[in-house]
Amino acid sequence: MTTPKVNIAPDSFDYFLTGISLLCLLLMFGLNLYYYDLVPERIPVHFDAAGKPDGYGGKITLWVVFGLSVMLFGILTLVGRSPHLANYSVPITAENAPRQYKNMQQMNRALTAVLCLCFAYIQYGIIQTALGQQDGLGLWFLLVFLILIFGIIGYFLYRAKVLE
Repeated sequence: MTTPKVNIAPDSFDYFLTGISLLCLLLMFGLNLYYYDLVPERIPVHFDAAGKPDGYGGKITLWVVFGLSVMLFGILTLVGRSPHLANYSVPITAENAPRQYKNMQQMNRALTAVLCLCFAYIQYGIIQTALGQQDGLGLWFLLVFLILIFGIIGYFLYRAKVLE
């Protein structure tokens, strides 16, 4: 059985979430332009669960992190444009398709925004650690990141059941 194909127009919350993602990408680009010549050739490129650096590499990694963030944003944006192809926790009918598709698209945009925020913070943490201004990402980073990701997923899965 195929799911109905419905075009869902973005609302102000969707634009807000996309704006957060784009601002993070712009911030990352600006950080790279400003700090690239200021950081040493060898910078932290990996952090342990406590947020302490445990791997080092070249400063070109700053551009790699930015490139991966742009690629992640692009892929998640493309995936969000085809909500009828996604798997859902409830059966999709012609009646509930617009609500379920909107919910899925908002979950996708929220996850994209949080991931872009995460990558922007990681890049900022790499730069600040390389410059000796801080000592890694901090103990709370991994916990907050995981709570945000699983919280968003849980909230939108719950909402999918309510919207059924």
